[in-house]
Amino acid sequence: MSAANPGWTRAPWAGVPTLPRAAGDGAQALAEEAALQTILAGDDVPWRPFFSSAEDVDFPGRGVFRVYCAASPGAAADAPLLVLLHGFGCAALSWAPAARHLLSAAPCRVAAADLRGHGATAAQPEELDADTLLADVVALARALALRAPAAPLVLVGHSLGGALAARASAQLPGLAGLVLVDCLEEAALRAPPPPPRPPRFADRAEALRWALRQGAARCAAGAAPGLAAALRPLPEGGLGWRTAAAEQTRALWAGWFGGVTDAFLASVTPRLLLLGGGGAERLDARLAVAQMQGRFQLAVLPRAGHAVQEDEPAATATALAAFLQRIVLPRLREGRARSGA
Repeated sequence: MSAANPGWTRAPWAGVPTLPRAAGDGAQALAEEAALQTILAGDDVPWRPFFSSAEDVDFPGRGVFRVYCAASPGAAADAPLLVLLHGFGCAALSWAPAARHLLSAAPCRVAAADLRGHGATAAQPEELDADTLLADVVALARALALRAPAAPLVLVGHSLGGALAARASAQLPGLAGLVLVDCLEEAALRAPPPPPRPPRFADRAEALRWALRQGAARCAAGAAPGLAAALRPLPEGGLGWRTAAAEQTRALWAGWFGGVTDAFLASVTPRLLLLGGGGAERLDARLAVAQMQGRFQLAVLPRAGHAVQEDEPAATATALAAFLQRIVLPRLREGRARSGA
């Protein structure tokens, strides 16, 4: 860990302020609108309306990874810690609105990390092969587990982040929960390349309008933080993408998503599969059978597209909170009772 980052190297949540609970739906809507306007008008990466701190974590030989942290009001030392992983071409802040809702819905902590080659993470080389990304995720999860030993660790990953979370679960024996968000092996490997995206935008507002028009986003307030973090200033002016276009990485998809179903079903931790529109109809045969056998929880948000946590941040938080309170925490209590802890 970087000695230049004392907020991380001491007890990781010491002194981290908590976010206030929303006063109600009206107050939450006003807060989201204010945050959206701040994001569209600003130049800085817009993490402050959603997280309490932004940490740059130095892994010698791997790089410096950006992690955004926050805690629910009054969260105890043994409140779950959710490590939030984003999809390809996105950024940790794609989780920002959902994380804020979650902190009001359940006592927990969150840590949202920029993957290699994304957001504010600086890791060289920016290789995006599955093995390199998996090693990054495992290193980060182990560091979090060491720094917060009383907090049950739950991995939550969207798309590519979900694929990495499923594989990482085999290397994290103490994992308390595993959540995949719109991450389906068969659907990913058969998906056609997305349409080309503009290489340049005049500003964040233009980029957001494009994403909404193309259907890549369905909720402006939910998409704006992650989109802002996925863009970078261009030398000639305006904003361009931080990562390569999806069609340029197509050769990596088999490594990213191949075997994800096996990894997810082989995990012995409580599991949730959270899907957008199409729901259970999109499950392949093995997942459909496993779901009917009760081997994992399934939640569907039919109004969401692929970017579930951006399109339906409040509903995503509700699904995660229910998973924690109904499945993860009771299982942990049962285990402690059996061990006499």
